[in-house]
Amino acid sequence: MRSESLHVVGRQLHPLSIPFSLLRHARTFLVPLLLFFFFAVGSSWERWAAWLLIPIAAFEAFRYFVTKYTITDSELIVRQGLIFRSVRHIPLHRIQNIDYTQNPLHRLFNVAEVRVETAGGAKPEAELKVLSLSQIEELRRGVFGTADAVQASIDETSRAVESTHAAEGPARTLLALGPVDLLKLSLVTNRGFVGFAVIAGLAWQFDLDDHLANFAIIDALKTMIRQAPPIASALLIGGLIVLLYLTFSIVWSFVTFHRFRLQIEGEDLRITTGLISRLTATIPVQRIQLVVVRQTLLHRWLGVSSVIVQTAGSGGDLDEQPHIGRRWIAPIIDEQRIPALLEILQPHLNHDVSD
Repeated sequence: MRSESLHVVGRQLHPLSIPFSLLRHARTFLVPLLLFFFFAVGSSWERWAAWLLIPIAAFEAFRYFVTKYTITDSELIVRQGLIFRSVRHIPLHRIQNIDYTQNPLHRLFNVAEVRVETAGGAKPEAELKVLSLSQIEELRRGVFGTADAVQASIDETSRAVESTHAAEGPARTLLALGPVDLLKLSLVTNRGFVGFAVIAGLAWQFDLDDHLANFAIIDALKTMIRQAPPIASALLIGGLIVLLYLTFSIVWSFVTFHRFRLQIEGEDLRITTGLISRLTATIPVQRIQLVVVRQTLLHRWLGVSSVIVQTAGSGGDLDEQPHIGRRWIAPIIDEQRIPALLEILQPHLNHDVSD
């Protein structure tokens, strides 16, 4: 039976979008503002530059009032501007994902930044900053519910999918990562090299070696390396590099995948992840085009794998997809649990196992 269409007409962004937009501008001008407060003297031009915040605030307030979105039977319409108006018509059948991200301030006020991803789009088709969580749920139901209804009138098989969707009930957790899982993930990823490279570059650029020499433990390590035999010095330096690598990997894993949850609700997969900024991604199961089960040598030693999915139009290179949460549908999972997960991700897909 065809599901009812949910029409959403002329919705505005959440009023908190104005102060959050100002915060984004404040981050951009953070360094100049700090310099201004610490070094501005008398009535210099830097002091007058602070008045630029007033027109920026006025512009953000104006943009809030002239930005609206509407959901019809066939498309999502996003209108912006008054004199120079921009109207984006996004067909519902092309929308692949509606993701939202929350930093700590967003979570405090129950709002989030929303990205609407479409098939074939390298960048988000629309960004709505910010919406309340209830608005996001209404948007998701309006887009995917209406799109499913349109498809049901064309494709007989999708009617069975809708009845299954209604019968499956509340969300069911497929994968939840704990501290041990995140430690294993730290070992099998190469993110530690990125952090190490950044620190090494900063040390080279700003001569951090001279500044850190004032710390007793750093000075003791340097003395130990200089006085030790060449082989012992090389082993000590290698051990320090490995320790830094593991430290950066562990920090990255815990920040990125803190409280990672993969859930299924009807025919939708929902992923939540992140410690500081919390990402929530929704993936309709029927739109998954490719599933890749990836294993390196370390994966095999630990008896785990990483499962990556690709939706229609999300791009050819899995490693360049923009969102970690959606790309790695299972960042790390025991090998024994993979068959059950693949069965849920539709067994008729082509599965590519990368060594």
